[in-house]
Amino acid sequence: MPAKTAARLIKSVGSAGDSISALEDAVAKVTKNEQIRTYLVRSLFGLYGLHSTHDVPLDEIVDGVVRSADLDLTEQEVTQLADRLVALLSVRAVQLVAKAVDVSSAHARLFHTARVVTDMRPVFQDDVTSGPGAAIVTHSLHLSYFSEGNDLESIFIALNSSDLDRLIGCAERAKSKEAALLEFATQSGLEIIEGEG
Repeated sequence: MPAKTAARLIKSVGSAGDSISALEDAVAKVTKNEQIRTYLVRSLFGLYGLHSTHDVPLDEIVDGVVRSADLDLTEQEVTQLADRLVALLSVRAVQLVAKAVDVSSAHARLFHTARVVTDMRPVFQDDVTSGPGAAIVTHSLHLSYFSEGNDLESIFIALNSSDLDRLIGCAERAKSKEAALLEFATQSGLEIIEGEG
């Protein structure tokens, strides 16, 4: 990466807000390639996460990256890349959001998707040849999630109408609690890091 481009990248990231999307937008000012943006931001989070969760010094992490045999860099390029990585990993937004991503994913299972399939099931009389005598509406909640091994798993849960109402009530209550906590944090002067879906 040319020196001017690297300087623009470091400056742009340094002025980014505290969210994944803000950091990706900052990188977008330098490259329009979405895969590079995402990869760069996630790589910075991974490197900083290694530092913050395993107490590995940043200079050790950077040295391991820049001296990787896969990169085949000259000594001058090693020095340039190391300086650039240290500058990017020293950005407050990168550090805060990397820690927030780590804290928010510190669970045994991480939500991926949800879907509710609703269907009507016929209820037959004793004499099935006379056709259904009634019907019942049922719901099936399909949750997919990432397990601790980062495997994608699923669970299906049968719901009736009152179960669905309770589930909606729980979700609405959770949103109300989130709003109250955000208000409390704002009044307390805490900075809020935007979550990403």
